[in-house]
Amino acid sequence: MLAKDRSVDLDRVTEADKPTPDFRLHGPSPDLPQFEGKTLSVTGGWRSLAAMAEDSFKAQVELQKQVADGKRVATAVHAVAPHGNMPRGLQQTTMCRHLIDKASGNIKEGQYVGAPTFLFLVLNLMLIDGHFNGNSDLRPIVPSYPHEWSVRTGTLWTLSFGSVGQLVHGTPEFEGLPGVEGTLEREGVLVNLNYEKVAGVLLVMHPLGKEPTMYGLRRYADAQCWDSKRPDLSTVFHALVGKDWNDDRDSNGWHLTTH
Repeated sequence: MLAKDRSVDLDRVTEADKPTPDFRLHGPSPDLPQFEGKTLSVTGGWRSLAAMAEDSFKAQVELQKQVADGKRVATAVHAVAPHGNMPRGLQQTTMCRHLIDKASGNIKEGQYVGAPTFLFLVLNLMLIDGHFNGNSDLRPIVPSYPHEWSVRTGTLWTLSFGSVGQLVHGTPEFEGLPGVEGTLEREGVLVNLNYEKVAGVLLVMHPLGKEPTMYGLRRYADAQCWDSKRPDLSTVFHALVGKDWNDDRDSNGWHLTTH
């Protein structure tokens, strides 16, 4: 439905004995781009979902009790923790690790090596996300949010282009404290040689109170090839994500907001 709203027609791929992608671009050629959709789960799986649902229920009960007691203003707290309990001072690092691990865990090694065409990995982040709103996390480094002096690592960019030993910047509690949490011990999807058939990563985002939208990440080195040899890849990518995209060189960073 998201693709159709952007004038991109997809066909469901018939399941076979060997693993097949979920969709392919509509058209007669067998070499058209394909799409594999995955929904990343919260850390802790269904137990965490059940705990969050229970917490939400208790918050609603507390609100109703306060109203019944005649309070003019009722308040309650509901905690949502899709990344689980994150170690203090390692929040950004933990989110980067979780997103890479969950994305990589949904692709079997060598699964698409023999695929006849390039594949877009579509990650639905309805249940687990990068925590911040807006498209700024498509940048390697996000400046000036939530404070003017803040600098943090972009979790969505790192999901695709993170490297072993990469410094992870987080927002310290107070100005003057170290802004580097530590180093990353993961490789992003688009730099991992096991996933070279993955042409790009499409992220389905679900902002609160708004319709779902789609972000995209692709390799800078692929840009010229896409435009000259595979215009279908470039056309469908930009039709789906509009200005909400970036690459490993932060080529589109100037289009991306800081919050």
